[in-house]
Amino acid sequence: MTILLVDSDKRALDREAQRLSRRQSGIVVVLHSSAADAEKFAMHHDVDIVYVREKLDEMSGQELVRRILRFRPTAECHVLCLLYTSPSPRDCS
Repeated sequence: MTILLVDSDKRALDREAQRLSRRQSGIVVVLHSSAADAEKFAMHHDVDIVYVREKLDEMSGQELVRRILRFRPTAECHVLCLLYTSPSPRDCS
């Protein structure tokens, strides 16, 4: 199984890589901080699950998912957003 993580925040990717590396073997975790690089990777490699941050530098997470699903229609895709509960809640928009 291959999991593709995409986030323009490299520190967040590093934290997630450390967390996932403690999981069971047989799972390959691929990290990309660039939407374009992630799209190219998915074009040329089998990807089972995609987790992508909604706000990326190059395009939205939704747009990247649309692009990946064109050539990996069976990939399970999840767009993640950060929610804040501080005085002014924000969503992914």
